[in-house]
Amino acid sequence: YISTTGNDSNRGSKELPFKTLYKAWSVIGAGDTIFLRGGTYNNSIMPATTYLRNKNGSPSDLIVICNFPNERPILNYSDAIYTAQKAGIWIENVKYLHIKGIRITNIKQPIAGNIAQYGMMLWNGVSNCIFEQIETDHIGGWGVTIGDNCSNNLFLNCDSHHNADPYSAIPFGWADGFQSGSPSSTNNTFRGCRAWGNSDDGWDFRLYDGSVILESCW
Repeated sequence: YISTTGNDSNRGSKELPFKTLYKAWSVIGAGDTIFLRGGTYNNSIMPATTYLRNKNGSPSDLIVICNFPNERPILNYSDAIYTAQKAGIWIENVKYLHIKGIRITNIKQPIAGNIAQYGMMLWNGVSNCIFEQIETDHIGGWGVTIGDNCSNNLFLNCDSHHNADPYSAIPFGWADGFQSGSPSSTNNTFRGCRAWGNSDDGWDFRLYDGSVILESCW
């Protein structure tokens, strides 16, 4: 369990929850579930970037990260001004992960340096994962990005909206709801997803070289 009032020195139980997703990730394995209690996790509680790296579930024992039933965890970084590239959640070399019911919002783009931000990044070996009811919005760059070697993933009922990059070399020219420019990722599916109000595209696959399915999306 993770709570806005938790402490990473706790044992991670419902009564004594952790404070950060990174701490919970460090102790879980295949078949385990991390519950995020409702509330606002700002930069002072859970600083961007949170890295989820180098762990695998299995087809029968997924690693699960989800909202506590009937509660809404929000990773809201409006309390921070960044000078470097950040991502709300950066996932790397992970298989058979299911993330559900989390909102990532308000990651500001640095004014200088032509740097765009990420709401959620999949990078280098993220496969056979499910991303469900994820909302990425008001990111100073891309809402969700699929990087290299990321295949066989399902995005289910996700929303990505009002992402904009006013300080890029071509102002407002990068920020997409969902994006991939990877020549090495394939067989990714978007089902029931929505993208609107983004300063560039809803979906952008202009350099993507694999197959992708968009089903019942708008």
